[in-house]
Amino acid sequence: ASKCPCYGGRSLAAEEEGEAEAEPGEAVGGLQLHRSSRGRTGFKGVIWQDGMAKRPFTAQRYEGKRATYLGSFGTAVEAAVAYARAEAE
Repeated sequence: ASKCPCYGGRSLAAEEEGEAEAEPGEAVGGLQLHRSSRGRTGFKGVIWQDGMAKRPFTAQRYEGKRATYLGSFGTAVEAAVAYARAEAE
């Protein structure tokens, strides 16, 4: 997984403050998280935005070339859950 300077070089999937690290293919809240090896966050549909101190992780879903904003979140796992919810609908 890519490293993020805001987490002291740790993997972004290793969340702070009691959030468990989501394993590949793990279900969180009954939803299957979509892992990705392409992005910094380790999750499909989740991007990390430098300079966004409180909620640096944005979830977005693409349908063709059209992006749908799903929200900004404090952790990559929260954003991945939002993406998984949107995919399940």
